[in-house]
Amino acid sequence: MRIETLSDYVKVGKIVCSAPWHYNGFRPEARALVNQPQRDVKKAIPEIEPTVCDVTGWSDPSDPRGRGYIFTHLENYSLDACLDWLPVSKLTHRILHARFVNPKAWFRYVAQHYRHGAWWTMLCMSPVKMFVRAAPGGGIMTPYWSIYPIGLPRSGEYWEDHATKAGISRDLFLADDIRETIRFFWNFPGSTGDLPDLRR
Repeated sequence: MRIETLSDYVKVGKIVCSAPWHYNGFRPEARALVNQPQRDVKKAIPEIEPTVCDVTGWSDPSDPRGRGYIFTHLENYSLDACLDWLPVSKLTHRILHARFVNPKAWFRYVAQHYRHGAWWTMLCMSPVKMFVRAAPGGGIMTPYWSIYPIGLPRSGEYWEDHATKAGISRDLFLADDIRETIRFFWNFPGSTGDLPDLRR
């Protein structure tokens, strides 16, 4: 699907955000496969269960199954990476996955909790790449490594040099014209690829 306007962008984002859906090239069934290994590890080593949101630092360990639940979010759903989770609160998780439908809310959230070189400051904003890309002979799934050729920082890891070289800053997320920020994050910062026009 060709994306030329913000309304086109949001329309595609709504398709991507409806369940069942693909994310970073992983089909829903592939995404579900990581749940059991994660549960097994958390049961065997209870202290590994995250209690603090990476993005905001928020925590409520008094209610770990309710209000204080911390998602073990993944960007890479490969089985060999299923323990490389990115701990996020319920609110962060909701805003993160809704970023294609409400990019402005995501950008403001990132600006509010900006940490130079953090994984959440480098997420792809292309709903098309999350889903299926057209290719000669039919649609193919876009694998994680084509979206993030060098991967993403892990929890607690900050790629400050990379972020600086790529031109990432807190101000980028505060731009009045969000179309330019969407275009910037259409690809992983520093990679190349087709950009949308996003004309009004």
